[in-house]
Amino acid sequence: MIADRWKLNMALEDRCNIEKKVMTWTCVKLNMPHWFEDEEFMNWLNSHDYGEIATWHTPGAATEYSDIFMTKCGDEGSNSDMPLKFWKEVLKETKSYEECVVWITNLEEF
Repeated sequence: MIADRWKLNMALEDRCNIEKKVMTWTCVKLNMPHWFEDEEFMNWLNSHDYGEIATWHTPGAATEYSDIFMTKCGDEGSNSDMPLKFWKEVLKETKSYEECVVWITNLEEF
């Protein structure tokens, strides 16, 4: 398991004041090709409608373009509904960061 970290500038809209704020988030890149071979994980990934998960994946077999992007804040996240064993792994790999963007890749070589 390899985690690369980058700073990612994200413009976020403050829904109360409709002001734009720029925040710097850490991006943790996890290469997890074995997840994309797991039936439980793929059932979760393939069960979502377009736009519910930030991904280039199209339903069916995983490819090298099946990356997933999510936010993680504390123990919560934009995709914390994924099967628990995978979510626990995300939390373990990102425990140094209260808030971060997580980029999960499916690459043979990293």
